Amino acid sequence: MTYPSAAKVARLWGISARSVRNCCAQGRVPGAFPTGKARGVPADAGRPVA
Repeated sequence: MTYPSAAKVARLWGISARSVRNCCAQGRVPGAFPTGKARGVPADAGRPVA
């Protein structure tokens, strides 16, 4: 499984990278995990619903 950067995921989802990091930190993205200051987001994770 690949883990693209928050910036790449943000472009795919149509939201900001900060919003992706916030969603991951809040546990709204299944499979996301912290890697230092960044977040590992699974490539097959779907965009969380507000």
